[in-house]
Amino acid sequence: MLKKDETQSLHGRLEGGQSNLELLHTIKTDVELELFKAVYAYEEALSEKNKRKTRASRTWQMIDRRGIIEAAERAVDRDIETAGYRVLVAMGLHDFTFEAVIVRYQDIFKPEVVARAKERLEELSKIEI
Repeated sequence: MLKKDETQSLHGRLEGGQSNLELLHTIKTDVELELFKAVYAYEEALSEKNKRKTRASRTWQMIDRRGIIEAAERAVDRDIETAGYRVLVAMGLHDFTFEAVIVRYQDIFKPEVVARAKERLEELSKIEI
């Protein structure tokens, strides 16, 4: 179950857009919380890299359309390399990748997505960033 301070902290991070405020009310599980933390970590890493506030607009659009679980599955199950992984790893935030969350909560996700997440983590851990 979510801790009150985690929910309040997450609420504080939600800015603008009614749809983002509605997302707060859809977080019912720890895996959903961790996936949202991954999105915010990605935004923080992008902002640091770009030296200005940068939102993960495409990710939020996918979350709005499909929900956080399916958005994470689709992001990980792509054939193209994930820029989010590289950015997060470069900032020392390995545990905040969708891949890492999916591997931690394997029973929630489709088996083929879990396998792809494991494969991707193994492949990407060999790449020097």
